[in-house]
Amino acid sequence: MLIQFEEQTLHNFRIPAFTLSQGEILVLDIYGGATFYPLLEELVGLLTGKIKSDKVRLLSTFTYADHIRKFKRFWIPITVNSYLKRHANPANSIYEKAFIDPRVRRKTKIVSLPGNLRRELAIYTVLSNTNNIIFDLAGVDHEGGVTIYNNVKEAIDVGGAAILIDTCDEFKNDCTTFVKAEYLGPKIAPLPPFSAK
Repeated sequence: MLIQFEEQTLHNFRIPAFTLSQGEILVLDIYGGATFYPLLEELVGLLTGKIKSDKVRLLSTFTYADHIRKFKRFWIPITVNSYLKRHANPANSIYEKAFIDPRVRRKTKIVSLPGNLRRELAIYTVLSNTNNIIFDLAGVDHEGGVTIYNNVKEAIDVGGAAILIDTCDEFKNDCTTFVKAEYLGPKIAPLPPFSAK
């Protein structure tokens, strides 16, 4: 077992208990909208050990594949090559999967890449350093999400594990464990009957 997570409430959501072992991929379905990023940030903090909690037991280190947010150094755009040199492990060729798309070349400016390709680059870069990964698919379309998910599954087969934090159940039947957060916030009061006076 790599992670043991006890049931707890975060941001008015009940997150059920779960465990994660080698070779497994867990999908954690959380509510979208305005609550997504604060809840994602806290979950990532707990699951990477940056936020300490007695209810989360980490027996291995996990890395979150953060989004590529910085596109420029002063006035010079960052290229795919300079990003990889700084963040990727050249001994692992997994990040080369990002070059399957003809729009991605070493001299390509990251600012010119669409969301799917930027997300793929970030995730494959993390996978070049570790096969214990936490990721999300925010800003990625269906086709890009399926490609990334399948490549992560393939990468963790060799002793790794993954947690996908998502806002839908698209991969519910293709993962080892599916966990759905339950909203506990206040219920919306029904509207009073309409009166046409």
